[in-house]
Amino acid sequence: MLTRLTAAAQEGGRLRTLIELEVLQAVAAEAAGQRAVAEQALQRAAALAAPDRWLQVFAAEAEALRRPLDALRDKHPSSPFLNGLLAAVRSD
Repeated sequence: MLTRLTAAAQEGGRLRTLIELEVLQAVAAEAAGQRAVAEQALQRAAALAAPDRWLQVFAAEAEALRRPLDALRDKHPSSPFLNGLLAAVRSD
């Protein structure tokens, strides 16, 4: 289901929806114990959100995303967006 919605969001140029769907994919994968899939989805979401600094898109799922966010930041420690995102998630 998420795959079809993601494809439709891409085709329709709905960036925020696409980011939200990638975040949901990351949450679902993390809950299923598929850490690599969660990190990949989160990395795609972060790459899309970074130019406009859309931190709020991640806020609703902050608790579920802590582990994959930490792992992603470990791979990209100099990313201002990921560091800001983690700071925002931790302050909630």
